[in-house]
Amino acid sequence: MKTRMKPLTPSTTSWRPRRMLWAAMVTTALVLSGAGGAVVASADPVGVPPSGAGGEVLAWGENSARQGNVPDSLKDKTVTAVAGGFSHSLALTSEGKITAWGSNEYHQTDLPTSLNGKTVTAIAAGSIHSLALTSDGKVTAWGDNEYHQSSVPTSLNGKTITAIAAGGGHSLALTSDGKVTAWGRDNRDQSSVPATLAGKTVTAIAAGAQHSLALTSDGTVTGWGYDVYKQSSPPATLAGKTVTAIAAGGLHSLALTSDGTVTGWGYDVYKQSSPPATLAGETVTAIAAGYYHSMATTADGTVTAWGNNGNRQTTRPASLTGRHATAVAAGFYHSMAIVTVPRIAAWGWNSNHQTDMPASLTGKVVTAIAAGGLHSLALTSDGTVTAWGDNDYKQSDVPDSLDGKTVTAIAAGSGHSLALTSDGTVTAWGNNWRHISDVPESLDGKTVTAIAADGNHSLALTSDGKVTAWGDNQYRQCDAPDSLDGKTVTAIAAGGGHSLALTSDGTITAWGHNNGGQSVVPASLDGKTVTAIAGGRWRSLAVTSDGKVTTWGSDQLHPIDVPASLDGKIVTAIAAHNEHALALTTDGTITAWGSNREGQTDVPMSLEGKTVTAIAAGGGHAMAIYER
Repeated sequence: MKTRMKPLTPSTTSWRPRRMLWAAMVTTALVLSGAGGAVVASADPVGVPPSGAGGEVLAWGENSARQGNVPDSLKDKTVTAVAGGFSHSLALTSEGKITAWGSNEYHQTDLPTSLNGKTVTAIAAGSIHSLALTSDGKVTAWGDNEYHQSSVPTSLNGKTITAIAAGGGHSLALTSDGKVTAWGRDNRDQSSVPATLAGKTVTAIAAGAQHSLALTSDGTVTGWGYDVYKQSSPPATLAGKTVTAIAAGGLHSLALTSDGTVTGWGYDVYKQSSPPATLAGETVTAIAAGYYHSMATTADGTVTAWGNNGNRQTTRPASLTGRHATAVAAGFYHSMAIVTVPRIAAWGWNSNHQTDMPASLTGKVVTAIAAGGLHSLALTSDGTVTAWGDNDYKQSDVPDSLDGKTVTAIAAGSGHSLALTSDGTVTAWGNNWRHISDVPESLDGKTVTAIAADGNHSLALTSDGKVTAWGDNQYRQCDAPDSLDGKTVTAIAAGGGHSLALTSDGTITAWGHNNGGQSVVPASLDGKTVTAIAGGRWRSLAVTSDGKVTTWGSDQLHPIDVPASLDGKIVTAIAAHNEHALALTTDGTITAWGSNREGQTDVPMSLEGKTVTAIAAGGGHAMAIYER
């Protein structure tokens, strides 16, 4: 005979029952298409695995049952959905398979054999039971079944289920006709779907400890079940707003509205129902509710958590630094996020292994890249630099002087390297011909905000908007022109023997070698606002505010004209070196043109379907950061 435990109440928050019959973690099922949370939407088609941006799982907070220890088996998988229970966790991969870990006292992490050979499209974790939705529109449930929460009702036979949710001791399913079926514990009427939903089309569902929520096609929320803290009574502040997502916690509820703001209601002792001021002005894209805490992701991929922090479940872990979150889930006392996995792709000339990724980057988050003549650089989220490739001039030997410093930007010339640290100082190493690696004393006491390098010279931009250049000055590429006096420079770029500066008025100044006209800014840019600049060997490039690329200069061997394949696309970044150029567009794809002698303009097929976030061009190779 099973022992029944007393209900968890706000006055017994430190109680750790052997069984959580009442106090369930209540993340609902997650059908994720880029942005997820404790929300189930029926908009995604049944029959295919979630197609949105996936990535790697991070977990933090309570770990008593190892629910926060993401298994190694997920390391090379693309996770598309996550869910957290009282002390167990679930992850769904792009292959349509589930990985479960944490407490297994009630077999909630023992995947049933009935899922073998099936493609799972959504998952949900209740307190101590689990649910899976498969591509045939069916639900499988396992784990604790004291209240029959794991016994899928026969009334669902023949129906196509589009979404699922799991609560404390009850479960919910949404069918293709927009109707909700609930089963399991019903002591607070949490499994008694209200008559007020009759005639309405439900688009999303959420299950709390002992209450349930439904979002209907008119953008309104209906709640039922336990309501002593008004967690089942949507507030009047939602009137007139269009709700796009819902989440149900232990004793509170959340709603995301079309304006990207979050509303919370219900129990609020830990402020779990009061979105923090840090979310003001941000566009929230996903929400999740744990028992006493809440989570949100914003459009920039930042995770915000609030409420009870007794197990540091609302404290952002260092592992989130530099990561873009696409989804969140909240367990009873633990939190989870899916983050994109930045990786490097490199192609073209590999004479010195400059396109071979070093093993030392494994497991690190790359935030910036730079490509030199025959070497490559990567900056990781821990503020350290990795260099590889040609090392004839020690350009790939990162100096000890950077130990303990946080690098914020990197640049690479033909045979030298630069790093900008958080204290606003520049470190240079490698080839020192004509003092290209001797940072000038004129920068002492100044705060450098940007760096650039190419060929055999370097540039630095300081916080006062001025440019300093050093190294080879054969073509006066290090002599910033008087025409920049009184102007504020906002960006810099270095070509083979020339330099470029972008000023706050959106205009370009160029100087140095001009054998191909690369230092004469074309009249076609007059009246346009330039947003980005780049320099190649004998060419210059600019991106204007309309997302178009202008290129000028010459190349006797290879065309410099912008390829027609960029027509109609919006360019966000450009890169150039020697005789080739790259453009990154808003769809996350790369266009490359110019010399292809070493395959540097053959963008690898491995990048198809990936979102590229950064590009770099080297002497005969190219690089990209992409998200898995």
